[in-house]
Formats: sequence, C-alpha cells, structure tokens
Amino acid sequence: MAYRGSLFESQGKGYEILTPESRYVFVSSPSHIKELLAVPDSVFSLYAASRQLLQPIFTMHNFNWLDKEGTKGGNEGGGFVRAVRVCLTNTLPTIVPSIRKLVSEELDRLLPLKKCENGSKTAAIYPLILRLTVLSNAEVIFGKELARNELFIQAAKQYIEQVFLGAELIRLLPSWMAPVASRALRPWLNAQHIVYETLTPIAARRLREQGLAENGILASQDADCIQWIMESLPTGRVLTPQRLVHETMAIWFGSIHAVAGAITIALQDLCLHPEYLDPLRKEIDTQYLNFERIAQGLPLLDSFLKESARLTPTEALSTRRYAVEPHTFSDGTHLNRGDWACTPLIAINRIPEFYPNPEQFSGFRFAPPQLLDSLSIKDEEGLPKQDTPSKLVDTDHKWLMFGTGRQACPGRFYAAAAAKVIMSQIISKYDMRMVDKDAKRWWSLRSTIVLREDVMVEFTPRVKGNGS
Repeated sequence: MAYRGSLFESQGKGYEILTPESRYVFVSSPSHIKELLAVPDSVFSLYAASRQLLQPIFTMHNFNWLDKEGTKGGNEGGGFVRAVRVCLTNTLPTIVPSIRKLVSEELDRLLPLKKCENGSKTAAIYPLILRLTVLSNAEVIFGKELARNELFIQAAKQYIEQVFLGAELIRLLPSWMAPVASRALRPWLNAQHIVYETLTPIAARRLREQGLAENGILASQDADCIQWIMESLPTGRVLTPQRLVHETMAIWFGSIHAVAGAITIALQDLCLHPEYLDPLRKEIDTQYLNFERIAQGLPLLDSFLKESARLTPTEALSTRRYAVEPHTFSDGTHLNRGDWACTPLIAINRIPEFYPNPEQFSGFRFAPPQLLDSLSIKDEEGLPKQDTPSKLVDTDHKWLMFGTGRQACPGRFYAAAAAKVIMSQIISKYDMRMVDKDAKRWWSLRSTIVLREDVMVEFTPRVKGNGS
C-alpha cells in the first residue's frame, strides 16, 4: 500500500494523495520512475490520462485521443505526435526567423519604442507574453494566414480556457451527469464553434490538395502542423477533415499556457535578479544570429529558463498515467483501475541530492563551467552549480518538466526555441522593472500554477541588439 503523506516523509517510497474524485499515487525515486515508464501502455495510459483530464468528448467537439496514435478505435488519425516530434523539430531553423519577425512586430505595436510616455510603458506581463505565444504558435500550427485572423486567434485562445474550466467542472460531477452538464455548457463553450467552422473547410481543402499531389498534380505545400499531420499519417490510416482538425487542436491545446507561463516567470525572475541581465544581453548580442540559423544554443539563456522553471514550474505534477488496469510496483505500492500514477514535479525539483542548495535561485546553475570561466562571469556569491551541465530540453529522473522516456513531450524543442526567441526580443529591446516586487505572481488550481494577470512590469526602450 502506498504511504499517505508527502515526498520527504515517504523517504523515496510511493505515497498517495486522495482527492474527491481520484486517488493519486506518486513515485519519485529513480528506480520507481524507471519502473513507471516500463509499465505497458495497456496498463498505464497517457492517452487515457488526457481523456480523463480534458473530457474531450464533452469539451472538445467530440474529440477522442486514440491509444498509441490510432492503434485502437477505428481507422483514422494517428499522425500528430510524429508531426510535432519529427517534422516540427526538423523545420525549426526555418521557423525561428519567422517567429522572431512576428514577435518583433507585435512588440513594436504593443510597446512602441518611440511612443512610450515618460520614456517607459507599463503593461501586465502575463497577458503580453500570452499574446506573443498565441501568435507565434498559431503561425506554426495553423499557418500564416490564420495567425493573422484576429477573430480566429481570439477564439482559439478562448477555446483552451473554456476546455480547461469545462473539464474541471465535469470531472467533479458523477459520470452519469457528464452528458447533461455538457449540454448545459454548450452555449458557454462557444469558441469551439468558431474554431471548427474555420478549420474544417481548410482541412478539407488541404486533403484535396494532398490527393492531387499524389496524382502528380502540383499543389501548394504549407509548412505548418496541419500539413505535417497529413504527411505523418501511419500507413493504412485514413484522415477525414474532422479528424485532421481534432488532431491539430490537440497540438494547439498543449502548446500555449505552459510556454507562456514559463516565459512570464523567467522575465519576472529577471526583474527580481537584474544581475543576470548584462551577461544575457551580451550572449544575445554575440550569439543570437547563430541560434536563429540552427535553432539551438544560447546556453546562458537556456540555463536561466531552466532554473526559473525548476523553482516555479507551471504544473505541480508530471508523467501522469491513468491506470486502465491494476498494477503493483516492486515495493508493493498498488494501483487499482482508475487510479493515477505520477511524479511530484515541484518536490523533485527541490531535492538537495539533485540540486545543491535547491531553494536558492542560481540562474546559470546548468551552464557549462568552462563557458562561465571563458566569459569571466564570476561566482562571487558561491551560487550553486550542477556537477554536470544540462539543457532545458533534457529529460531524466531529475528533470521531469517535459516528462521522460518514450512519451516525453514531443514539442519541447520547439517550446524551448520559441521561449528563447521571445525572451531575446524583450531583453534586447527593453529594460524592465516590476512595479511591485512583492506582488503575488500566481495562484494554484489543483495541480496547476495559474499566473496572475495583474502583475505589472515597466518597459523602457533601449538600443537594439542583434536579437532584434
């Protein structure tokens, strides 16, 4: 039986937390995490976890994740994971310059360099970053045309919020009430109608063009997730316009708030630790162009983003799996059907054996020591460093922000690149100051950290760097 308590009280053993509707069993030791990842998908299912969390039948226009990308439940769908993991990642060097241009233009519109009152402009930081993230991801997922359709963009943003809150409500109700609740919620879930009515004819046209191309007739080739899903379809599977839209929206749902949250928290941390601003700017000024060429690099910024996410992740849990069959771990920890297996992300991020002085913010904790030495970045305060440098996108039993194992987040390379683009643009263009350094920056909803939208930052224009 799992211990009922916390990670530090359980001394590495599995422990349980009971909620009104579920039992969560947490594992944290390297051996248990390895064991968790080895459990077959037919026992611990990521896709079943997604279905339970989001209730997509009721909140996402009757969408349903297919186990193992389409191996069950019919003969359609199944390409969205490969579309993100392979196609999107391989196209990053082409995508990054386009994102930089879009972000730069939007910043110039929202925080104009030449029209700031008294030399500066105050803005709510989270809505600003959310806007930049939505526009950037919309271009990558839906294409350039829709990324500039303001009605669609607003609906797509609202879609995520409505699904999240609608699913939370339905999960708290008895299962027999879910269809009744979904009918009652239908007028409120209005964003999905705009989204699906806009995307469905586009999906139908794209599929027709793909058929023409297969018959030797030249058709336009778009570089976005809609196209990559079609190209990644497993052999023998068919794709309807409706399924193509559903799989595209599955990517969209997971692409926004975690990325926007991580960037916002990092910028807030930079305001609270301004001593990191100068070395980060120097890195951007000298290395950004190479980063944009290969969509990799900027190790100081990478480390700062990782340290910020370590201390304030946007989720308290990671590696969620839903038990569709009972399972017993080697130490006797047992899960019944309907239980959840997961890892306690916040607690693991503060284990002293993994992270020396874990409560202390050390922005270059993960950077290569030889790099810091070569840049004459002194460690005058004895800030903690890791024995082995690492990157934001790495995955292992110590760093579970993107999960780990074969089902680690397929979009993490894009997420890291997009975060660096947005951070670089803001750092290059503006000096920043939090209006109230003591302001509460977030609140918790279950396991999710929800950023407050009223935290204000003052932006002062500066001379542009190479990241501009």
